[in-house]
Amino acid sequence: MNKHLHNPTPKRCVLMWLASGLAAAAGLGLDYGFRQPVVTDNTIHSTLLAALGLFLLSRLLMLMPAAGLGTRLKRWWVDFVLIIAAIPWYLFDPSREPIILRIAAAYCLIIAAGAIAKAGIRGLIEEWSEKTIGSAGRRLLIGAVISVLVASVVLALPVCWAHAYPVTEESTYQGQFRYELSMHWLNCLFTATAALTCTGLAVLDIGYQFSRVGQLVILIMIQIGGLAVLTIGAAIGWRLRQMIGWGAQNDDYSPIGLRKLIRFVFIMTLLIEAIGAVAIYDTWDPTVDTNFAAAQQTAPLFGEVFKDEARLFASIFHAVSGFCNVGLTLPRESVFAYRDHMSLYIFLLPLMVIGSIGGPVIRELLHKLTRRRIAHQKLSKDSRITLLATIALIVIGMGLLFAIESTQQWQHRYPKSNIPGRIELPNTTQAESLPATQSPSETAPVDTHRIRDMSPGDKWLACLFHSIAARSCGMRTVRLDSESLSPASQIVLRPLMLIGGGVGGATGGLRIVVVALLIGAVFSRRRPPVARAVAIAAAMAMALTIILVLTAFTLIYREPQPMEVCIFDALSACCNVGFTSGMTPLLSVQGKVVLTLGMLLGRIVPLIVLFRCMYQPPAAPTPLPAVPAIEQTPTPATQPAEESIPMEKLTDL
Repeated sequence: MNKHLHNPTPKRCVLMWLASGLAAAAGLGLDYGFRQPVVTDNTIHSTLLAALGLFLLSRLLMLMPAAGLGTRLKRWWVDFVLIIAAIPWYLFDPSREPIILRIAAAYCLIIAAGAIAKAGIRGLIEEWSEKTIGSAGRRLLIGAVISVLVASVVLALPVCWAHAYPVTEESTYQGQFRYELSMHWLNCLFTATAALTCTGLAVLDIGYQFSRVGQLVILIMIQIGGLAVLTIGAAIGWRLRQMIGWGAQNDDYSPIGLRKLIRFVFIMTLLIEAIGAVAIYDTWDPTVDTNFAAAQQTAPLFGEVFKDEARLFASIFHAVSGFCNVGLTLPRESVFAYRDHMSLYIFLLPLMVIGSIGGPVIRELLHKLTRRRIAHQKLSKDSRITLLATIALIVIGMGLLFAIESTQQWQHRYPKSNIPGRIELPNTTQAESLPATQSPSETAPVDTHRIRDMSPGDKWLACLFHSIAARSCGMRTVRLDSESLSPASQIVLRPLMLIGGGVGGATGGLRIVVVALLIGAVFSRRRPPVARAVAIAAAMAMALTIILVLTAFTLIYREPQPMEVCIFDALSACCNVGFTSGMTPLLSVQGKVVLTLGMLLGRIVPLIVLFRCMYQPPAAPTPLPAVPAIEQTPTPATQPAEESIPMEKLTDL
């Protein structure tokens, strides 16, 4: 392992930094998290002062020992420059102390997040061993759990709530206060988990119930989760294609090449999201979307900095949500209201597809288009399989959905009242399952949100949209409940959700290359792929299956919804899609906990199993070439032996 990849920061500095970060988060939360102060100003001031003091102490401890000081100063020189600059700024005007404390607390949190991200990227680039794989999996799980817990606490603060706070602050019955607070926190925990794991399930109306601050927190969680999944997936996909020999001729699998790939994924993600936000800027319409109309009437968060903050924020939010394959939206019922806007299909669908393919494939396509020396080379097998499977799944899914929803008269199970022998199912339409606290937006009739009642052109677009969304982003333009969609159509959507997209993409599920490995190992007559890669693929499939079975079984056991509805939503949660057949807003407390765990484990556990692809076994020592033995030709018995030369003659010579 290279020495420059080691963490040069002493552990004592890290502990002090952690303590300062906790104090900073507590101080900022107490200062800005409540509409009315819950503690005195002196308490907030003391907390922020403690955060700054711990941060200064962590930097002073960084000066010792002298060994490695140059490396530490080179890495954290900005901190020392800001500390030196803040001293005269305070001395010239001591009244600036409150703003200095708040800036210092925010800076401490920001650089802490950056340091964690750098440490994670450094871990992906290092030479992996069996020991580092296990510790990386634990750090990933612990980091995800801490992230959703912190985000849920932040989202539960009154400042993140747009309307009346759902917790009765002054209640004569203490048990009611605790119950309301716990339910509110559980809903926020569900939302934070869905954002971080890139799953489009929601039990709250994000565009109506959350304030702009809360929506911004959700957007940050979506971006963090999307970048983490895309980065880790790119590194795993890069190593996997090397392991099974499906890479391109010019692939660079060295740490430098992997570092370039990760840098490309970061830049590509931010650039495509920015382009997507600009492209869908004019999409939002207050006449059909009451949440957006209310957002335009809300006081802007950043004052008069932006001309139309609500429109800009909606564009950025949905561009990030679409590319990161999340599916969370600001409109009340996903993107139902924008089904007739062509920008949804021209701009948002490509974002979803590109985000599902992943960095290694996109990078290879870009190199092939921009570099002449490799333009004539064939795409790698990994890219060919990913692209062809993506196109095939989209076309097959779209065709089957259109055929099924166009032949309802042939189906006895189709949700139509005049079909004899139809099995009656309870009404679980999403319009009726939304909480009463959601926005009183005027929704169109339910029939306009069903595929069967659309014109042929709209029906094709709806089938295309959901064939793509089932494998990537859980946005919806039609209802998917048992009263609106054929059971056969739900069967079509399930394998699409289970397969997902590329290994390097933001999708969940099994992933295309993993499915191809398993199929190849079973049916291929040629030499099977690398046994280790097949074993990793099988272990990942088994782990995801166990999580899915346990989640579905618990929902079937606990929830009053039909079994097929529980299986559908469990599959959507564990594969990080976000489709719902109408059950999610009606979940009990236990159901919310189960789906929260399903989303988290369904995202983290497969990545932990795929981490095994990063392991590089030590190269076997090259054996020294054998020295051939010199054959001794026996002297024939008839041949006289050579006469020895006397020593006297040698001296004479």
